[in-house]
Amino acid sequence: MEKVILQIWNAASDQWAGRILRGDVEDGRVAGCTSKDDVEHQALEAGIEFDRIEMLCSMPPVKDKLALMLQDQTI
Repeated sequence: MEKVILQIWNAASDQWAGRILRGDVEDGRVAGCTSKDDVEHQALEAGIEFDRIEMLCSMPPVKDKLALMLQDQTI
């Protein structure tokens, strides 16, 4: 089973946000939170169970299934 990671960062707006990764694929985001604890709380309230939390210095790029599929295609 793929590990689920909650990545949390402080956005430029000074609000806190996070994204959920299942393996290498982004599966959702949490935004507009007042603290890093609020991000974790909102994810848990949404029914997302994660294996670990990672603190990031800045917002990461989107990492969704379509982007990964396009990246793997050759022309």
